Amino acid sequence: MTRFKRKPQEVEAVQWNGWYTSDLEVKPFIHRDSRWTCHKCGGIDLAHGWVDTLEGGHVICPGDYIVKNTDTADDELFACSSEQFQKIFDPVETM
Repeated sequence: MTRFKRKPQEVEAVQWNGWYTSDLEVKPFIHRDSRWTCHKCGGIDLAHGWVDTLEGGHVICPGDYIVKNTDTADDELFACSSEQFQKIFDPVETM
């Protein structure tokens, strides 16, 4: 099997804390079943957000990162768990 490595890429990201602010492109996540709990984190729907993606959309759990891929023409958004984000991305030094 051939090995690959991720190309260097800078992204913009923010960690979701369950609060909606105007600088995030996050919508409220409301499930039609009021007893819904998330299969990833076990939380209730009120603590979750929804982000539109090229694939349709993703539920955002508290602690997840919302990542904007600025290398694409449409600034694609995607969700990334905190654990996965820490493995993939390092902070970029700004001047």
